[in-house]
Amino acid sequence: MDPNSGQAFGWLGLSHVARGEFASAVAALERCAALSQRATVPTALLNEGYAASGDRDRAQAILGELMGRSYASPYFIARIYAALGDRDEAFQWLETGYREHSEWMALLNVDPRFDDLRSDPRMLDLLVRMNSPRQEPPGRQR
Repeated sequence: MDPNSGQAFGWLGLSHVARGEFASAVAALERCAALSQRATVPTALLNEGYAASGDRDRAQAILGELMGRSYASPYFIARIYAALGDRDEAFQWLETGYREHSEWMALLNVDPRFDDLRSDPRMLDLLVRMNSPRQEPPGRQR
């Protein structure tokens, strides 16, 4: 309803990423970042869009920019590394988010960005430590 809502473009971009529509995702996330004046979360979301679309060079460049800021949520850094396919780095950042009690960690058990990491024992260990209820994979609910 609001064509100038950065948050709306962020969610739109993430939904395009989830559907594998990377050109649309990047366009929406670029708009999100521009409307949000390059705030940290929108910039992280845009970077995730680049990573998911296969633009690794651009993703790495923006990742360096994000890490140079005074604070970037470890949860969103982990999302970027997960999109890049770097499981070890993703888990290192998730551990940092856990130690910092990042409010975003509450989404870990349902965030589709981390679906590829769910079979890793480190994910189960982290979710157990967070006292997160176990979720059945889609299609296997009882």
